Order: sequence, then structure tokens, then C-alpha cells
Amino acid sequence: MPNERSLPGFLREGWIDLGPRSLLVRHPFVSQAACQGVESSVEVPEALAALAQSHRACFGGLGLRKTAEWWNWRFHRHPGGRYLQVAARDATGRLTGLAAGVIRKSRGIPIGYLVDFLASSQAVLVRLASGLARRLAAAAAVGVVSVVSSAALERALREAGFLKLGRRLPLKKFHTVARFRKVGGTVEEQLRV
Repeated sequence: MPNERSLPGFLREGWIDLGPRSLLVRHPFVSQAACQGVESSVEVPEALAALAQSHRACFGGLGLRKTAEWWNWRFHRHPGGRYLQVAARDATGRLTGLAAGVIRKSRGIPIGYLVDFLASSQAVLVRLASGLARRLAAAAAVGVVSVVSSAALERALREAGFLKLGRRLPLKKFHTVARFRKVGGTVEEQLRV
């Protein structure tokens, strides 16, 4: 996800620009009812692989292959990460969603970031995003930000109270870049690989 300043370097190295990403923001204060069934989470079970498959089927798009080992390394054991996590489960206790966020200061103001998430449906993603916003607020965040490139993810986050920031605001504009194993052909052909 390079910004506009670093994008030219990626392009020179053979990466393909898949387009700009949307920056979404919301206030962090959420009612308990909006995040019903969402709980704090730390260690992630092996069921993450099935959840990742459901997420891809529901939202599509490009993404990393996420396993429980990767998620735990990235968000639970990562030194200095201090990530907050929430999980959603159905009535049987099956994992239906997982989200990770962090608070970083921007010009001295604590901002919460929705860093990554997996959800089995749009409704679960709405609850997860709300639950994570609530958790970030409890940890002193004054706003919550997310960057997305998928229209389906943007719709879900808008339903969770996120608003798209205008392109005229003086904020970094992120892009999605990728490299593919197949060399040559059109972007559409490479995306089918």
C-alpha cells in the first residue's frame, strides 16, 4: 500500500498499480448494542483458515493467505505491536469474524486504526468494526481510520458508521500495488492468475 510519494519507486521495480484506496473515518464511540456478540481476543484458533475462505467468498479481491500462525505472529506476538483484537462468534461458538487495530499518535492525537479484519458476512464485519472502534475508544482513541480498496468492504464499513474522506483533504492517498508470477499480458490477465 504505497502512498503517492513512494508509488513511483514501486512502479520502477515492476509493480503494477491497482488503483487508489479509500480512506474512511468514524468517531470511536459506539453503543454496546452495535457490537453484540463481539469479544476481546488474543490467541487465534486454527479455524482462521475457514474464516479467511469465507471472507474471500464474501468480499473477494486480492489479499494475503492468512493462517492462524500468520495472524498470531502479526497481531499477537509481534514485538512492540500492541495490537487490540476482537472476535465474533455465532451461537454455536464458531469463529465468524476477527479484527485487529492499533492506536498511533498523529500530531500528538491518538488515532485508532482498523488494521486488518476477516468476516464471514457483511453483518459480521459491521459488528466487528463497531466492536473494535469501541475497544479503541476505551484505550483513548479520538477517531478510527481504515483504508480499503473494495467496494464491498467500503459498503460494510459505511454501515458501521465510517465516512469516506474527500480527496481534497491534505491526507496521504494510498494505492494498491502488486507483483505477479506471470510476466507480461494485461492487468486483467495477470489478475486471473
